[in-house]
Amino acid sequence: MLECTDPGNARYVELKSQFIAYCYSVLSASDFLSYLDQLHVDHPEATHYVYAYRLSHSQQLFEKFSDDGEPYGTAGLPLLSLLQKKNVINTALFVVRYYGGVKLGKKGLFSAYLNTAIAAIAKASFKEKRKGYVLQVNLTYPVFPFFEKWLADRDAVILEREFSGSIILKIWIEEKAYEMFIDSEFESLCTITGKEKMNML
Repeated sequence: MLECTDPGNARYVELKSQFIAYCYSVLSASDFLSYLDQLHVDHPEATHYVYAYRLSHSQQLFEKFSDDGEPYGTAGLPLLSLLQKKNVINTALFVVRYYGGVKLGKKGLFSAYLNTAIAAIAKASFKEKRKGYVLQVNLTYPVFPFFEKWLADRDAVILEREFSGSIILKIWIEEKAYEMFIDSEFESLCTITGKEKMNML
């Protein structure tokens, strides 16, 4: 899965109709609505505000699109299909249209909306969403420097550290690295007191 990390936008003109596309990272329906509201403010004279988004929340995927008055399947659906094809989540595509007075027909609309969205995605930046876990781990001071290096070599992230009678770490670790941890000598030297599934970029 990929997620948008930096936005992209593009402009396209077809038979005097102007199409302006935006690709944004959205982590909630509230984020999406904020962007949609802002587009209405930035483009008050536009005739259509087409969109599609895919949101991942609590291990569920939510998808939605709108043609905003354009013929069904010519506007929002191509945008959603593009996000699906590129395996993109937590991302929204918007295309604002200013009608130029010439009808484009269904094929023309489909092409214009899709091509503008493709150009916006090409200008945006994406990162792969990695599957993994947040672990709370207890370990002794002598083990810590070796375990810290082991984690760094596997691109794990230490989120919190607590130094008391023992060391308590809160770490994020990728699924494959977690399996390696279970099979390593550290599994017997460390005590896992908490485990939660969480994906990260």
